[in-house]
Amino acid sequence: MSFLIKQNLFQYNPSGVFIHVPKCAGTTAQAIFKKCGYRLYRKNKGYRGHLTLSETIGIMKKSFTLNSIKKMEFYIILRESTSWMESFFRYIIEKQPKVHGCKWEHENFTENGIMPYIQMTLASNGVSAQLPKHASKLPYRKLSSYISLKGFDISGIEETNVFCYEINSIDALALKLSGFQNHNCVGSLNQTSGKKILSKELLHDSEKLDRIKRQIYDYHYSEIDFADRLFSNGSYSTTFRELQ
Repeated sequence: MSFLIKQNLFQYNPSGVFIHVPKCAGTTAQAIFKKCGYRLYRKNKGYRGHLTLSETIGIMKKSFTLNSIKKMEFYIILRESTSWMESFFRYIIEKQPKVHGCKWEHENFTENGIMPYIQMTLASNGVSAQLPKHASKLPYRKLSSYISLKGFDISGIEETNVFCYEINSIDALALKLSGFQNHNCVGSLNQTSGKKILSKELLHDSEKLDRIKRQIYDYHYSEIDFADRLFSNGSYSTTFRELQ
């Protein structure tokens, strides 16, 4: 889901937008914004669901002028791809389908381990038509799709700022918002056990583990060219133009 951000109640237009990527510390980020004095809200039902940056901008164009949008700051938190898939897998098998909506995955992956999930994801190449009929789309979505603006019309808003953070460097978000690094905000709503499932399943085959982790990384981040810098530095500042 995407949230509009206001710094005070008297502000007419939002000053920013937070793109909430699933299983990327979104609940913690929301808590950080609120603790730093910001108000997060959704203008209408269109902002519900886990929207990508391009989907969010498309909705915003119906309510805000391009001049208003280009003045806003966009925030997004991303995660190392294997860690993300493990977290989503744990979410699927540890929570009930009524929580995440992935009934087919809960029924088919709980007993078979994480490898079928990974194999299905890589085989789909991000195309939902390649997935089983009753599969949910969310667990297989490329992480780069949440931030890429390839093929999207950004005329008039090319220089809009986007601030990307790696999940383990979320303190940098608190630092930017308030000047203080320690936020003491932990989102527990959708937390899972944190088990390193893939490493356990491939404990005796490190070569295969490394190969699969590289395939997962390429699947999720091959469409953006700054992923290595983001995960190396913990944060990355960009613009809509670069994301296209």
